[in-house]
Amino acid sequence: MQAIERPVMMPDWMAILIFSSLFFLVALKILDTKRFYGSITSLINLGGVMEAEIQEKKSFFSLYDFCFTVFSVINITLVLYLINQKYQVSTEIFYIDLSYMVLGYLFGRFLLEYSLVQVFKLTTELKPFLIAKKNYLYAISVAFWALSVIYLYGNQSVLSLLILTFLLFITRWILLLNTNKKLIVSKLFYFILYLCAFEIAPLLIIYKLITQ
Repeated sequence: MQAIERPVMMPDWMAILIFSSLFFLVALKILDTKRFYGSITSLINLGGVMEAEIQEKKSFFSLYDFCFTVFSVINITLVLYLINQKYQVSTEIFYIDLSYMVLGYLFGRFLLEYSLVQVFKLTTELKPFLIAKKNYLYAISVAFWALSVIYLYGNQSVLSLLILTFLLFITRWILLLNTNKKLIVSKLFYFILYLCAFEIAPLLIIYKLITQ
């Protein structure tokens, strides 16, 4: 039997994003191999990564984090764009528009978190939470890249993509809450304020901008 090649219908720019992301993964592995493997496996084994980063007193600003953040923006945006293409949440939104929103959300939230941590001298208390949150984001971003590859080059349905995306976000938050449950329980009121101001409100604003 002769194999029949299945035509892959996608814009060239999507293929460029997929292979650019692969370049970022290779670059990240070269920059810090141990930290890279720790980041991508953090959903199943965060403890070692978190302890190492705390003990080494790594800065929140580094080339590694910058590259992984760019990678995250590219792939989170791509998944959201593919889902929007199917379900038409907005018929006038383009990939570049979504990427600006995702970048603004992640970068703006990081600046506010970092500023508050410095102003109120909470680095020691909140560093484990912020490290866990960051590494979980990196891990699901790699998963999003894999999902995009499977969707664009395989036979995955958009519904499967949507469900898996939702499950990844939920898993990230469940693990984040479980990893930091002592801190969250002891500061529950402030955590609820943080959740509303830093996580939910910006997402609602982005949703309103998209659906206008």
